[in-house]
Amino acid sequence: MHTLTLAELLPIAPEFFLIVVALLMLLIGVFKKTSKTKVVNYVLLFSLVIAISLISIFPSHQITSFHNFFLINAYTQFCKILVITAVILVVLMSFRNFENDHPTQFEIPILILFSTIGMMLIISSNDLISLFMGIELQSLALYILIAIPRDNILATEAGLKYFILSALATSLILFGSSLLYGLIGTTEFHNFALAFKEIPLNNPMLIVGLTMILSGLIFKLSLVPFHMWTPDVYEGSSTIITSLVASAPKIAIFSLLMRFFIQIMHAHYFLWETAFIIVAFLSTFLGALTAIFQKNIKRFLAYSTISHMGYALIGILSRNQDGIESMLSYFIVYMVTVIGVFACLLNLRNQGRNVDTIEELVNLSREYPLIAATLAVLMFSLAGIPPFGGFFVKMNVFMVAIKAGYILLPIGGVIASVIAAFYYLRIIKVMYFNKTEENPSLMNLERYKAFGTTMVMNITALIVVFYGLYPQMLMLALRDAAKALF
Repeated sequence: MHTLTLAELLPIAPEFFLIVVALLMLLIGVFKKTSKTKVVNYVLLFSLVIAISLISIFPSHQITSFHNFFLINAYTQFCKILVITAVILVVLMSFRNFENDHPTQFEIPILILFSTIGMMLIISSNDLISLFMGIELQSLALYILIAIPRDNILATEAGLKYFILSALATSLILFGSSLLYGLIGTTEFHNFALAFKEIPLNNPMLIVGLTMILSGLIFKLSLVPFHMWTPDVYEGSSTIITSLVASAPKIAIFSLLMRFFIQIMHAHYFLWETAFIIVAFLSTFLGALTAIFQKNIKRFLAYSTISHMGYALIGILSRNQDGIESMLSYFIVYMVTVIGVFACLLNLRNQGRNVDTIEELVNLSREYPLIAATLAVLMFSLAGIPPFGGFFVKMNVFMVAIKAGYILLPIGGVIASVIAAFYYLRIIKVMYFNKTEENPSLMNLERYKAFGTTMVMNITALIVVFYGLYPQMLMLALRDAAKALF
């Protein structure tokens, strides 16, 4: 029996460190009598910063660890840093909100940490078993986080829907994995790549197994046709948890999807090419068309997420380094933009509650011009309007797809972007041009001052602006990460 050595354990030191911290946070929450939520939040924040440092100090060359269960290279390191950065931004926004809304529930930061560990395991997965472990750890924590406001009927409904539908998606992944194991006799990704070269491509077990795994991953990414849970979960969750669900898990699952289908299925890409084209096309258009009719901000952002996941999926189809670079840069801008939008919403209250509907933003430009200007910049970026970061990353995805021979898909993406611009610009119109006199109940908008939330709001807006002006700022890191896949 093979004995684990220190050399094999060191590459997953960040995950081990965070697991130890999570257990320490549990002890703090149990034994500390007062201000436990605040202390646990600070411990979470500092542990995530240390985890980024631990990831950064390891060499970027490829290493397998823990009996080949986990793979560490420049690509996985980059994606982990992206995920942890998204979680750090969410945690910074959560300090005052958690203390006011959930003063005794110290478990929330701990669950966020367990979910983060699950995302990191997904990114480094080199085996179907480790993939399943990561997905379950990430998902189980999110189920509880979504449903934790037990006195809120919408949160309970959202948590139940997400639990049932996500369990179905997980079962698809598990059943597909069992079919591939029965066909090949192993669960390691490296052995899959070798075995697929010898198995006939019309083998039904191969096709059904891959289809089930792909369907489960598509569900986690809110892509059509497994998108139905997204609007309800976004609307029912607290704003902090919605910002987490909308950002970090998407990066983790997409990073795995890229690695699985580019490294393992590269030689037989036509098995999944058509599925990706259809899913990307339907997601961009359904998200764009359905968002037009939404009045609730969170539901609007849910359909926006569906559309943006479709744009990102186009980057995989190129199957080259430029495509991976374009997709990683897309996720950087998408992540900071969507978190920035939620930060703007958390900076506002209407009669003591969070802002829920678009019409509540009436007169925002006159009452709180900085928040209105920040939200306008972020909306311009989501719409893909120059000179903001969203325009350049979306253009890069389309250009790479055209170079790879996919002409119609980028054309469809441009049309969907034009449709989507309507509802992004509608929010700007409401903030700057609508009058509150038509509805006096909308004049109760008030500023909710929280240092962390304001800082996140300003940082994300600056990143969106400067990424558009200097898109080469992360070019070297993107190139090294993408190169590791080939």
